[in-house]
Amino acid sequence: MIKVSTKFNMAIPNFDMTTELETIAERIFIPSMQAGIDIRAAIDGTQLPHNEEATIKRKGHDRPLIETGNLRSAFLKIPLGKNKVKVTLASVRKNIGEYLQFDGVRTKSGMKYYRFFGINPTMEQSAINFLKSKIKERIHGRAK
Repeated sequence: MIKVSTKFNMAIPNFDMTTELETIAERIFIPSMQAGIDIRAAIDGTQLPHNEEATIKRKGHDRPLIETGNLRSAFLKIPLGKNKVKVTLASVRKNIGEYLQFDGVRTKSGMKYYRFFGINPTMEQSAINFLKSKIKERIHGRAK
């Protein structure tokens, strides 16, 4: 009779990637959502709805979500501990942002939703690629 025992002793790294997640928020997620507002693109790739004629007249232009620029500049990241970073809107614009995106605006031509906040597949893939490269750097850095 042969007695076999197996031991598996692999050290699996327990990285704190909070700094990298903050970088993703600052360099990928927030700029992508701001750019979407600038080019009138919803997070799902469709166009943001056009403003009503009365709104265009009051604002002097038809750029959705831009009146003062406060919404566009309200994006922020909040570190919530190890490996947790929240992307949100500053409190001064959070209520109106949620209202525009989720509740919608009743207009003469019907309900309009301004889906400007979220993560689309392109943003997700960019974040994954960034993290993969950082993890490889850390692993190889530890092996040396």
